[in-house]
Amino acid sequence: MKKNDILLILIPSFIFVLTWIGFSIYHNVVTSTISEPLSIQIEPITPTLDTITIDSLKNREKVSPIYELSVPVENVTIPASSSANPIVLEPVNPTGNAAGTLQSTPEGSLTQ
Repeated sequence: MKKNDILLILIPSFIFVLTWIGFSIYHNVVTSTISEPLSIQIEPITPTLDTITIDSLKNREKVSPIYELSVPVENVTIPASSSANPIVLEPVNPTGNAAGTLQSTPEGSLTQ
């Protein structure tokens, strides 16, 4: 192939690709993907912000959660719904360790 033969192939191909891209862009701009009834229902969003609410959120009191109970818990009995034996929870000593080790049985109750 000569140099002129390659140019005769490349130049029309380049023009074809450019026109194809141009028509694709034009087609995407002209056609709408939103149906007519839906476009009637769409309302623009107002760009106003409720600054009073934002200011009240900035000025509200910060609350940090407390995860400890102020009153010590004694033996608490929780009735078990599936078995006749109630579940008894032992109090926690000050070091954070449980007074006894609880294990679950296959029936779903707890034993020491």
